[in-house]
Amino acid sequence: MFVLADNHEAHAICVYIDVILNNVVIASFFNEAKQNTPFFDSVKNIYNPIFKFYDSNEEIFSNTSSLNNKKIRKRNIADVILAGDGLDYEDNEIGEGGTCSCGFWARNSSNPNINYIGTAGHCFTNQECFHLPWDSPTTENLTPIGQTAFHDTIQISNKDVQPRAAIRNTNPLFQELLIKDGNAVSSHGAHLCLSGHSTHVTCGYIKALDGFYFEEDRFSDSVTIMSAKSAIGDSGGPIFHSQLDLKHVSLNGITLGGFGDELTIVTKLDLILDLDGVDIELVTV
Repeated sequence: MFVLADNHEAHAICVYIDVILNNVVIASFFNEAKQNTPFFDSVKNIYNPIFKFYDSNEEIFSNTSSLNNKKIRKRNIADVILAGDGLDYEDNEIGEGGTCSCGFWARNSSNPNINYIGTAGHCFTNQECFHLPWDSPTTENLTPIGQTAFHDTIQISNKDVQPRAAIRNTNPLFQELLIKDGNAVSSHGAHLCLSGHSTHVTCGYIKALDGFYFEEDRFSDSVTIMSAKSAIGDSGGPIFHSQLDLKHVSLNGITLGGFGDELTIVTKLDLILDLDGVDIELVTV
């Protein structure tokens, strides 16, 4: 089906097999229906898919917003960053900025003094990004973190920034969920949660272990689909499941995007850590 999507230049679609419906599902947006009609027509008689359409204001794959000038904060104490916190950026060349979320803390496998923040690859190009805490009333006086190192990661260049192997949580009993390990989820229906700048913490169940997301300028295969709400600004945030003591979690991936209140698309952790030429490892407690 990917070949058909590529041939017909499909835009902003997600394709997966829903195990409950026992059928192929194609998720898209109402405002993309006309452009995607050639692709839809090409797959109807072959796969007999179920089409699900969402309002365009529910799309979270694009994180752009109007550019706000950042006033860099001068700090004498460390600024602690947790997975799920916001990452704010600006691109002076195109006059736009946006917000994503921090996914995890990683280190260079050969040099542990080099630290990274993992996030969604589409969030940043070659530009400075800033720490944006939850519920920040303004984007002024933010702490700079660093610039994109390679796909899905930002190298921390500010010595005042201190990442932590923990996920920000809304439960007052466990405000920080400690990342004990990272692994893949292998069962349909497993319960997963996400932490992100916009929705904070939401949870759902795995609808499909493997699907693909296709857009004109990028393609993501082997993505996981889960039934959790996500919103603009959550891209890059951690996907995790809790362990029995409720204060430790296993990291499973990061948020790639989503469709409204029903679907969140997940980039699997191993696809980031095992990229060719990428020498990083997840930091855990």
